[in-house]
Amino acid sequence: MTTLFKRAASVNVHGKLLAGLDFDFRCDRSLKPEPNKADFSIYNLAPDTRKYLQTQKGGVVVVELRAGYSSDAELPLIYLGQLREVITVREGADWVTQLSTGDGDTERKHPVAFSLGPGASFEQAVKKQVQAMGLRATNLTKDIATGRFGDASKELVEGFTSFGAGGPELDSLLDSGGLEGSIQNGDLQVLPKGGALNKSAVMLTQDTGLVGSPDLGSKGALKVRALLNAEIVPGRLIHVRATNVDGFFRCERVVYTGQTAGNDWYCDVEAKPVQVVK
Repeated sequence: MTTLFKRAASVNVHGKLLAGLDFDFRCDRSLKPEPNKADFSIYNLAPDTRKYLQTQKGGVVVVELRAGYSSDAELPLIYLGQLREVITVREGADWVTQLSTGDGDTERKHPVAFSLGPGASFEQAVKKQVQAMGLRATNLTKDIATGRFGDASKELVEGFTSFGAGGPELDSLLDSGGLEGSIQNGDLQVLPKGGALNKSAVMLTQDTGLVGSPDLGSKGALKVRALLNAEIVPGRLIHVRATNVDGFFRCERVVYTGQTAGNDWYCDVEAKPVQVVK
């Protein structure tokens, strides 16, 4: 099993790599339409680097977190978002630079205004909405072609009009098609309501990263902690096998916490039970 002393991480702010530094992070990602977010505390940056970060403006500046283990051929992506704010404070002998970020902030706030006439398809409306927001949707065409996008060809008898902030308009459109969408690392992720990503389940046992005992709540809702694992993401199935739990669950929310010079290196997962046909 991977051990904590093998962990590794880096932060990249608008092309400037901040590696080999002491920093803490907390990334909160979920299937909710509201933007995912991440906060960083970076210790004792060089004065020129602190100055560089202070000059970066929110919204268009991309912040990338990669974290995993030194055995990884390439550190996996944990989070990709847009800078909101940079603050540097003095804490005792340390200078601490704090970054706050959001995933999809700019796209969800982007104003849209367009209309499609009667007979337009649901697929056309979604593609037009995504385009108008300037949003990436890497798997959209593939999901439509493989039938994982619901009835994409259904006709919108009265046409479709979108006017206002792009995010709420997109949420409403997807909901009308029995779908749920969220922005994950700058990319639109769309699932059938209650559905999971088309990937095999991540196994979680005491030998594969499970930490402590899972907490099984009402209606089978699960809270579980694991060693940090980039494969555990919102929408992914996990197979949890412990003394009190043995079943499949869909990740609804994952909070990643890490300290390059401390003890935290975890995924805290909230998940709901699903039936898996074997």
